[in-house]
Order: sequence, then C-alpha cells, then structure tokens
Amino acid sequence: MTGMRSRFALLPIVLLMSGGVVQAAPEDDYVALMTALEIDKACVALKYMEFTAVRGIAQRYLESTSRYVQSLDGRLSAADYDAWRIGLEEQARTAAAAAGCTDQAMSHVLTAKAVASDQLYQGLLLAFHFDSLPDFDRIPLDGHKKQTAMGYEAYLRQLYGQNFDAFAQRQRDAVVQMIPVEDPGLSTWSWSPDAEQHAGTLWDLQIRAAAAMSAVQFEVTAEANGYFVRPYFVTEVMVVPSLVRPEVEGSLPIIRGPSYQLIKDGEELVELYSVAGMLPDRRIGLLFYGDTATKHMQSPTVRLYVPQQPYPDGTSGITAFNDPAFRENALVFEGTWASDGCMGAPCYDFPVEATDALLADPAGTYAELFVSFTPDDQPPPIDESGRERFDSQWLLWWADSVGAQR
Repeated sequence: MTGMRSRFALLPIVLLMSGGVVQAAPEDDYVALMTALEIDKACVALKYMEFTAVRGIAQRYLESTSRYVQSLDGRLSAADYDAWRIGLEEQARTAAAAAGCTDQAMSHVLTAKAVASDQLYQGLLLAFHFDSLPDFDRIPLDGHKKQTAMGYEAYLRQLYGQNFDAFAQRQRDAVVQMIPVEDPGLSTWSWSPDAEQHAGTLWDLQIRAAAAMSAVQFEVTAEANGYFVRPYFVTEVMVVPSLVRPEVEGSLPIIRGPSYQLIKDGEELVELYSVAGMLPDRRIGLLFYGDTATKHMQSPTVRLYVPQQPYPDGTSGITAFNDPAFRENALVFEGTWASDGCMGAPCYDFPVEATDALLADPAGTYAELFVSFTPDDQPPPIDESGRERFDSQWLLWWADSVGAQR
C-alpha cells in the first residue's frame, strides 16, 4: 500500500486464500470480518475499497443469521436482537485488541482481503466482459480505467503470489456462472423465456461491474498520486473516504463523490470523474481524474452557483434550484486552478466564501456545479436537462464543524 504505512508489514503472501475462504456459521463469519475491520482502525491494514467491500459482506452475513430473520418476523424483539448483535461486535473488538498490530492479526486481515478481492476482481471481470461485447450491447472502458484495473491486478499478484493464477481462474469460473446464457449481450431486449428476470440479472451485473470499477479507479489513481485512502467515520455507521498524505497533517474528507458527470464533448457526452473535499483552510477542493479530465480540463470553466436568501417567492434553498431565476439570484464562485494535491489531472479550488454560502441556510441548499471544457463558458438554460446539482451540505457542515475538531 502506498501513501500511509501499515503498522505491520504485509508478509509475502502465498495464502490459504488459494482455495477460497472457508465459511463457518454466518455469525462467526460476521465476527471474523468485524475483527478485521477493528484491526484496520488501529493498524491501517486494508485498502479503502477492501474496507468497503468487507463492511458490505459482513452485513450480508449478519442478515443471513437466524437471529436477524427472527427480529424481522417478530419472534425476537428489537432490544434482544440489538443486545445479541452488540455482543458479536464486542467479541470482534476483544479479538482485535488481543491480536494488536502483530503477526497474530494477519490471519484476520487476510481473511478480509480474501473476501474483498473475490468481490472486486469478479466486478472487474464483469466490466471487461461488458467492454468486449458488440457495439449495441457494449459498455466501454477507457484507457485510464483499464490501466487502473491492471494496477489493482498487480497488487493482487503480489498478495497471492504463486496462487494468483488459481485465484483468477476461480473468479473467471464464478463470473461465467453469473452471466445468463440465453443472450450473449446486455440488451434488455431479451429473447429468453423469462425476459424480465433476464434483463434484471444483467442490470444487477452491470451495477456490480460499475461499482468495482469505480472503487478501483479512484483508489489506484489516488495512490499513484501520493494519497492513501482511509475511512472517515462521520457517525458510527456512516463512513466516507478521505485522502491522506504522509507529509500533511490530518486528512481531506470527501464530501462529494467519487462520481462522474456527463459533459458535452462535441456531439458526444463523456464521463468526467471527480471528488470534492474539504481542505484544511475551509476551501473546497474539486479533484478531477481519469481520461476525460486529463485530455480536456486544461482551460475549462469550473463554476459554482449557490442560492442566497431571500429566495424567490414560494421556494426554499432546495426548491429554488429549479426556479428560472436561480442563477440571477445566486452567488457565483469561479474555481481557481490548484497547483498541488491533484490526482493526475487539473484540480480546482473554491474560496472559503463558497463554503460559507453553502452553509448559510441550515435548512439546506442545492447549488449548481457547472463544468465546461470551454473557457468562460455559460451554462444552458434552466429548463434544459443535464444540470449538475451540488447537494453535499450536510457532509460539508460535518467536516467544517465536528470533523475539524479531530
């Protein structure tokens, strides 16, 4: 891992991961993965994409327990279920504390990495499968996405060592079983006996592929540019990514993204990827990345329209977004090119005044983020589709107040 050093070195791994993870009772699997997450808090043991995958898998284990089912149908009260679940989590904390940041913790960490890599690598295989289909059904991957996928695969080769080929073949076999055989493509126009179910399965696989590709592209890009991606706990259960650099104190909590917006490039719409984060001096940083950003963001327009009070009659800070006079009544902030801390493409900052404007109305506001590849460009009329809403006020408030005190 780059960007932040783990408190114990990852051993050269020729894992017991080679044959997959042996599952126990779902509550035991839940405790095992929660133990790894507790170790990660203390020891920086997982990549953020692994952390996120493991949290989701642990939750699925929890939801497959008999106690969870009983809590849904009324056989177990909410209080009794919560007491039981909290007991499992206490087991995990106890096991993590006993293991510490030592070699004893490695078995827990590697179990977590195994289940995460299964999920992520299968998602990438699906993404490459969809990219290989004929034009009508194809969901293309650009060069940057393919490059970051190769970067993640290189990490897995290091992790699995001589067992990587067996691991990869196991994932390919699993993906083959997922894809419906009746139709070679992704089209919802299906000639299978159950067209609706067929289309739903393909849609689920597309979502899974996109999620894995997004997670990999973001984190591999961040690491390549000197960042380490770490969990930022907004509440006990709500987590966002944060960007950490070893030479900079603190972290850059992500208040928006990773996500993309569709931007006009001639007659085409292209995906422009970015994250927005709260900088230490309360400015908002907008970090672009990916093929589109590298090729087209050299002299762009990056502008934020923030509604201000009094709002037009009958509107609020939220509903004013759709008012025809939205921009005339808004505070306008131009993004300023930033020379440092970017993610392989130009990045832009908004001043502290933009942060204050976004936080001015406690009831909430919807701002508009306008990005164009043309300098000094103007946005399309309000009644046209394609406007990009900047609605991260709650996370911005949290990072500015509670998070700033950390």
